[in-house]
Amino acid sequence: MLPILILCFVRLDSLKECIDSILSQEHGPIYISCDAPPYEFLSQGAEVQKYIKFLLASGVVKEIRISESNQGILRGVTSGVSWFFERVEKGIILEDDLILQPNFLKSVELASKHLDHPKVIALGLHNSVPNEFISNQQAILRSSWFVISWGWVTTKDNWNSRIKTYQEVDYLKLLLNMLPKIGLSSTLYHMYYYRKKLATERTNIVKCTWADLWQINAFLKNSIVLTYNKNFVHNIGFDQFATNTKSNNTEYALEALSEVDFDDKKYHSKIQQVDQSADRYFAKNRKISTIVRGRIQIRTRMKEFRRRGNLKSRI
Repeated sequence: MLPILILCFVRLDSLKECIDSILSQEHGPIYISCDAPPYEFLSQGAEVQKYIKFLLASGVVKEIRISESNQGILRGVTSGVSWFFERVEKGIILEDDLILQPNFLKSVELASKHLDHPKVIALGLHNSVPNEFISNQQAILRSSWFVISWGWVTTKDNWNSRIKTYQEVDYLKLLLNMLPKIGLSSTLYHMYYYRKKLATERTNIVKCTWADLWQINAFLKNSIVLTYNKNFVHNIGFDQFATNTKSNNTEYALEALSEVDFDDKKYHSKIQQVDQSADRYFAKNRKISTIVRGRIQIRTRMKEFRRRGNLKSRI
């Protein structure tokens, strides 16, 4: 079966749940890439590293990688994924806060055959679009312009041919490629957001995100992502250690797998045109989520400023 990469950091409890959900079903070889913690999370990072070393010694996982320094959510993730694809040709990438439904990996194995299509850059394992916005609810997979970061599958060739930094991006080409796909409003939003990431990369690359750059690659290549129409992945990473999911502001209902989800004939169907209805909902929801995260970050910073001010007044 497909090899699996787990990207971890400082969350021991969620990592254990993630691994348990994999071990409870038939699975391929497991690899783990662990980014080193920043100073304030040294003890949590040490616990995680001790645990994955135990898993390696016990033969539960095939190989582990531990960064010597904290690389952040751009380099920390991409270096781990690149390490993974030095060892495999095709594989599943999970973060340490994702729980898989029982037997889901059988379905992923069947769906992954579509990665042989030159137009498909990845397979997305998480669905955040309600049924009423999905055009063909009977299909297992739909086509989308948007990448999915809560569990995904790609190939070594797709990964190695990517643009690796925001400074390499041809932003005019990106603009022209996005316009006919996602419309003017969504294009302008994404362009503004990506230009902010370019500025962040120049000043503090540790705060840059891998998922946005991977999305840019998909747009520039005119590639599609095949995404499940049901949700079989549960994200439990809504805590102080999360990078982008600080607040559980949206519910993503899990669905049970049925015999249809393991019907091999269902995965031989022709790849459909992009589901514009689902993509419009996804893009709108992404904007709202970005605004909510921004407000949470502002509140967090204000609290920190007030805390520092109180400390100074006591001195």
